[in-house]
Amino acid sequence: MERSWGAIRDALFFRLGDLSALGVINPFDGGEFLTPGTERSPRGDSPLAQDAGLPAIPNSSTCDHGYTPRRSQCLGGSSFCPTGLLPSESFRLRRAAGRPGNALRPPAAPSRILRAFCAVQRGSFAATLGRSMAVVVTRRFFLILALCILASLGSLGDVGGAVFSAVMTLMLIIATVVDAVLIPRRALKVERTLPDSLMQGIPATVSLALRNTSAMPLDLRVKDSPPPEFVATTPAGTPLADDPLTLVLRGMSEQTLTYTVRSYQRGQFAFRDIFYRATGVLGLVRRQERIEAPAQIVVLPDISAAGARELALSLGSQLMAGQRNAPFRGEGREFESMRLYQPDDEFRYIDWKATAKRGQLITRQYQTERDQRLLIMIDLGRLMSQKIGEYSKLDYAINAAVRLAQTALFKGDLVGLLLFSHDIAFYLPPHKGTSQFKAIVQALVSAKPRRMEPNYRLVFNYAARKNIRRTFMVCFTDILDMETSKSLVEGMSPLIPRHLPMTVTLSDSGLVHAIRKVPQTELEVYEHVAAQEVWNDYQRTVRALQSHGVLTVNVPAEELTLATINRYLEVKRTSRL
Repeated sequence: MERSWGAIRDALFFRLGDLSALGVINPFDGGEFLTPGTERSPRGDSPLAQDAGLPAIPNSSTCDHGYTPRRSQCLGGSSFCPTGLLPSESFRLRRAAGRPGNALRPPAAPSRILRAFCAVQRGSFAATLGRSMAVVVTRRFFLILALCILASLGSLGDVGGAVFSAVMTLMLIIATVVDAVLIPRRALKVERTLPDSLMQGIPATVSLALRNTSAMPLDLRVKDSPPPEFVATTPAGTPLADDPLTLVLRGMSEQTLTYTVRSYQRGQFAFRDIFYRATGVLGLVRRQERIEAPAQIVVLPDISAAGARELALSLGSQLMAGQRNAPFRGEGREFESMRLYQPDDEFRYIDWKATAKRGQLITRQYQTERDQRLLIMIDLGRLMSQKIGEYSKLDYAINAAVRLAQTALFKGDLVGLLLFSHDIAFYLPPHKGTSQFKAIVQALVSAKPRRMEPNYRLVFNYAARKNIRRTFMVCFTDILDMETSKSLVEGMSPLIPRHLPMTVTLSDSGLVHAIRKVPQTELEVYEHVAAQEVWNDYQRTVRALQSHGVLTVNVPAEELTLATINRYLEVKRTSRL
């Protein structure tokens, strides 16, 4: 008896194994979109394997169907061989049970009815139809199923009522299968359109061009997979992850959907696949399919037209791509031309020899010097990772550095870049031209803060060795304690008088608020005292730098770009280089 029951049990397990080769997703999907990374590894601890004394099958095994279990590629996309055995182990068990080896037949192509039956038997919400396809039952299905169950419970003891409930349940299953069969397979074609690049913090539009290649209308829910670092919102302003794009696309028609993305991080990012669900005519099931659409996109520092307004205000003219460099007339040491005297001209600019020859007042015009050198130095140390709103201090420094480089190159100066923390991370010698600006932006795209303290002595010695000519060295950094401040002063002092150094720091609005706020509680008193000590240390550092001839800039984050450019223009105007 036990032997016959064992044979029946083995046969049952093998039959379920053949059916489950269709692939049943785990019951914890909850009807959500199935994304990469949700597959389960094969089981190696099934009852059959334990009864036969076989070792557990490792997750890295490859089944005889020719798939890697973790990638859901076996016969219809199953996440695992349901018996927990590879087909070769199944063959060994059948031979051990006395069956001839040729009794093992490859499982036939499973029907959709068996797929649905397998999903119901396993109690799952979705059944895979392939590596990139799945069927998901809807809330309407569960509502009707609940009514059938209630009818069955209400008809206990009533044969007619029980038969009616069973018939209704069977009809529901048949209707569900028919609804799933009627949904066109792979009928939707999607093409994603991305901008060439994004600007940090600037929203951009992503377009999805949808084309229905079938004659039937499709009730769709579309979900793209932007990088997780992006903030993606629908046209209604809701997060894309919580509110997929919905539409009804008529047969053989096209439509375009859009959504907005924004990134507060710089760097290279990847878009993944596009998922969509098509609802059946009866509304009982949805077929989910995946369209492979990998794409790369780079997020640049903010060099958009909106940010260029600050630069235009500083230069007094509108910057335009491809605009020819014109002489910057005004204060300077390089003679540019002569013209007739104007009432607002200073007397010291009158050329008396030319006036005597012409018989009328002639004024000399000067232009700011070109071919001067600017080295932008950016600290990548741990203090620069502190957040101020949506951006870190490093982000604010990089955006200001990009504007400063653009201004200097527009004025004809040579601009270089040096990134550092405890060592030299990147160095670009000062040069001119559009290619130099592109190289600076490209280097700043991937700049990330490090959990290291800056080594100012090493960095400024390196900069001095690489730049023999007099150079305006602008260092974006942060100051916290006396030790850091002392090393900064000691590192910058040897640069003078050959070079002109300048430190640029962000004032902490929280620190200023804590100083100005009148403390009301004991905790606020401690905060006020601590903030005052930090502020005093910073002021002592500023005074020490200024006493050695180092220029300083310390402004709130929103004023950093404009203040840095204005200080650079002031240096140019006063001919300090």
